[in-house]
Amino acid sequence: MRKRGSHQAEAADVDVTPLLETQWTGIPVFTRRLAHALGVLSEAKVFIDDTAAAFAEAPDPRCRLLANFGVGYNHIDAEAATRAGVMVSNTPGAVTDATADIALTLILMTARRAGEGERAVRADRWTGWTPTQMLGMHVTGKTLGIIGMGRIGKGIRLPLVPLAKANEPVVEAALREAGVL
Repeated sequence: MRKRGSHQAEAADVDVTPLLETQWTGIPVFTRRLAHALGVLSEAKVFIDDTAAAFAEAPDPRCRLLANFGVGYNHIDAEAATRAGVMVSNTPGAVTDATADIALTLILMTARRAGEGERAVRADRWTGWTPTQMLGMHVTGKTLGIIGMGRIGKGIRLPLVPLAKANEPVVEAALREAGVL
């Protein structure tokens, strides 16, 4: 079914067929997409386990681009795609900030028992504020260890840098002592 509303899509007679996650169930569906579509865009969670088998069943596909929405493409057999004449692409950096934000959110939620509090409110078990209710722990003054300073590690660190400026000499000295710097 052609999507209306995109002049360019209509001019090129592009058929946009969105597939629900549950529709990506196995090699036959994927093989049909390779055989009939010029390009396939998808997420890691909806791909089949054995893309090599799908490419073997569609050795000369119409598809020329298999675009993954996500950083990795380890769920796609890139060598099999290349042999079939299909380029594989990904979107590095597309979810870096979101992933770093989620990591920071989980740190704060865990320290402050926010998940537990949210569940109590939803279950109608919250009776009102008390001074010691679900205090959790402070994150102020704590040391955060970030393993790996790739895009996501830096994304976690960057919002914290202004908060840690006062402790910078202490942090730098600790890193030097540990042999990191």
